[in-house]
Amino acid sequence: MKRLLEQAQKVLSIPSPTASGNEELVNSLSILAQGSGLEVKLQHVLHSNEGFSKRQFNLVGILGDPLVDRKIKTGLLLLTHLDTTPAGRPQNWATLNGEPYRAKPALDSEGRERMVGVGAADAKIDFLCKLRAIQKYRESKLRMPIYLVGTCGEEAGQLGAKYLIQSHALNPKYVLVGKPTDLKVVHTHKSSAEVKVSVGFQTLERGARGFNRKILIRSLGRAHHSAFGESKNNALLNLIDLLNRAMDSGFDLRMTHMQGGTCSNQAPDLAVAECYLTSHQLEDFKRFFVEYRVRQSREEGSEAGSGDGARFELELGGLGETGISFLPQTWFKAINDIVQLIQIEEKDFQTKPEDAFDPAFATISLIQIRPALGKTEMILDWRLLPNQNSDEVFAGFSRKIFEVGTKYKDLNLKAEVIRMNPSFHCSETHEWIKNCGDAMERAGLMPNLDASSLSSEAGLFAKAGFDVAVFGPGVAKGNIHGPDESILVKDIERAVVFYEKIIEKVCL
Repeated sequence: MKRLLEQAQKVLSIPSPTASGNEELVNSLSILAQGSGLEVKLQHVLHSNEGFSKRQFNLVGILGDPLVDRKIKTGLLLLTHLDTTPAGRPQNWATLNGEPYRAKPALDSEGRERMVGVGAADAKIDFLCKLRAIQKYRESKLRMPIYLVGTCGEEAGQLGAKYLIQSHALNPKYVLVGKPTDLKVVHTHKSSAEVKVSVGFQTLERGARGFNRKILIRSLGRAHHSAFGESKNNALLNLIDLLNRAMDSGFDLRMTHMQGGTCSNQAPDLAVAECYLTSHQLEDFKRFFVEYRVRQSREEGSEAGSGDGARFELELGGLGETGISFLPQTWFKAINDIVQLIQIEEKDFQTKPEDAFDPAFATISLIQIRPALGKTEMILDWRLLPNQNSDEVFAGFSRKIFEVGTKYKDLNLKAEVIRMNPSFHCSETHEWIKNCGDAMERAGLMPNLDASSLSSEAGLFAKAGFDVAVFGPGVAKGNIHGPDESILVKDIERAVVFYEKIIEKVCL
């Protein structure tokens, strides 16, 4: 186990956020896999996604017969994604002293040893657990091959898994996808989608006209996985709330810019708005800001925002000589209407819960606001239950966005789905699920089945006709895609044993 923890510390210290690519990490893991007796192949995953590195790779390791017959499914595929979301604001990583890529073991409040680092639970260490389990059988006679695959681009539409399936490089009988499931077998999970709402406008060119005091407001949140619908630490929602309170208090703000969020599947921990107001309102606004910030600290406690209750920062500046291009005053009203529509949609979802999931209903999270040419783009993360018709849901939402837009003659509102990952469901009585339950018992684990609000590559493999389940060490909620992400060392050990038992069950 000591050797495995050393490997985990090294792997977690190699950054592999989706947008930057995973080449360095894959090269390092390839050496480990080859040293463990696997035949290793790399797939260079080609894509056209803007803003993402072209250095994206799938690592494919094979133990046993490497020949693939497209007509006959054979072999056990153990699959884990190797990319992560960004680390977010370093100062939130208290356990690692503000250095998220200097992973290390640490004791939690209950005295349990954990490994802390970006991707610890989702899902780099899971790959190492699978590799460690496979090592045990490098000299064994296998009746089915074992495939170990580390994919790229999971946080950006599951690019690597899609490429792997389309390449027909493997044709496994069974697929086990790695996600943090708290050592339970997940047999069903929600779908996920990214929906873009565009707010188009004509920028108003004007002089200052008395609005000669620039203020830059930063909202400091805490990154977390957007699948769980938690909004308290969403920096964008907090910033919108502050601006609403300011306008309700009588401040006449002219806005030039708002931005926050960086990636899929992660609620933003930083959002920024640039505004202008008149000189005579500046001192009053400074007092309002201090009072608002103090009130938020009292309401939320010191765990919010930056760690000391200070959820906002204010930077003051002057006006340039050439005047300012303000956003239309209707722009912020439209942003508010869209946020309110999201809240109404979620309340409707809550009337149709499925208790197996957490949350028990579909969710919508605002994860990005970003400027584009002549428009502002709002990116929403949707999580729908498996029984919901996504086409109907999104068509209805698009109509409602259009209706909001009819209120504003100077704006153009449009909603479109830019990425969709399918849901997944496998019967509890399916042979593969029963095999996983048997392996859990043999590994000393309770054979618990679960439903997950996370999406995974399991949806793609199920849609392609493969028998698939989801399993992995680590807890998702309140842990992954956020600061101080960690995994219990004892769960790492248990996961290795489970993977050994599932290999024995189907491959020996």
